[in-house]
Amino acid sequence: MARVAIEYSPALLQTGGVGRSVREMTAALLHSAKHAYTLMTSGLPAPHFPPNLHVPRRNIPLPDRLLTRLWHRAGVAFPAALFTRGFDLFFATNFALPPLPRGTRAAVFVHDLTYLHAAEAAVPSLIAYLSSVVPRAVTTADVVVVNSLSTKRDLVSAYDVDPQRIHAVQFGVGAQFGPVEAELARRTAARYGLGGSPFVFAVGTLQPRKNYSRLIEAVAILRHSGQDVQLAIAGPEGWMMDDLRRDAESASSQFVRLLGKVPDSDLPALYNAALCFAMPSLYEGYGLPVLEAMACGAPVVTSNVSSLPEAAGGAALLVDPRDVSALADALGQLMTNPELRAGLSARGLERVHGLTWARTAVDLEAAFDFALANPRA
Repeated sequence: MARVAIEYSPALLQTGGVGRSVREMTAALLHSAKHAYTLMTSGLPAPHFPPNLHVPRRNIPLPDRLLTRLWHRAGVAFPAALFTRGFDLFFATNFALPPLPRGTRAAVFVHDLTYLHAAEAAVPSLIAYLSSVVPRAVTTADVVVVNSLSTKRDLVSAYDVDPQRIHAVQFGVGAQFGPVEAELARRTAARYGLGGSPFVFAVGTLQPRKNYSRLIEAVAILRHSGQDVQLAIAGPEGWMMDDLRRDAESASSQFVRLLGKVPDSDLPALYNAALCFAMPSLYEGYGLPVLEAMACGAPVVTSNVSSLPEAAGGAALLVDPRDVSALADALGQLMTNPELRAGLSARGLERVHGLTWARTAVDLEAAFDFALANPRA
């Protein structure tokens, strides 16, 4: 049994996909208990842990901004070396790898390469940060973990990383995602102002990469053709929001509802209530909401780029995310063709069968074992 430190701050501080995936991966690893895990955080004061999370933890009592300057600009190992001493492996869960004590193996999770492949949709400061830390992390870590073969190919192409040191893990779908009673779905939708008209559902942080402005245009085309349909977008506010807010609030877009951050407990009912789920992102490292929607029986329309065809697994309609007409056509097909909806729903349920976070933990532990047995020279 190895002693493994898991970087857990993203799970506590991030509300988007990175935070969620770190929470799910960590919970599955702790349940597996193959190794002795300790959760590592940083911050002053220390981040607040959920009261039901009883596990060894360590906190570096320094502000994150200062640690970023120390580790990723100055290359100073202190205080990481002090607080990570005594571990066999450090699992960095959020792109960047801090300096570690000699002999400590390292695994780093790279969620996507948006800053390279959809830079126009990213904040310049984030592009600069990731452009600095990711190349160093993927060329020094003993193993790099990704959540799709698409991201693995991108890493090999961008940084000439040895493919054997990149391990792709399959994300799971939480047990809470599945069919629910029609009345529960109806009541939940009504609580969010979605009673009556059918609605297209989208989930994800409000940011340009999610391509919501084109999705709004596509639904507007359907409405102009006489279709009575709404668009509901669930997700926390991100960055570069002005255009999206203007599109959503314009006089011609009263059919758009920005739901904000929706509690995980409400998502299954909303997926069930939706006419379909749409994820027309310009780029994704994986696209977990595609699988969650499928698990709830929602027909899915998603992009034909990056990892999204891989996530869809042949059980969704794929479109060019920059082609508004193609997106509107796909949504229109689902509105008017109940047989197509039923067929995609059945294929989606089959696609996600057996995808669990317990399986993800097995994949992660295989990556850890590789790092421990095959350290970089």
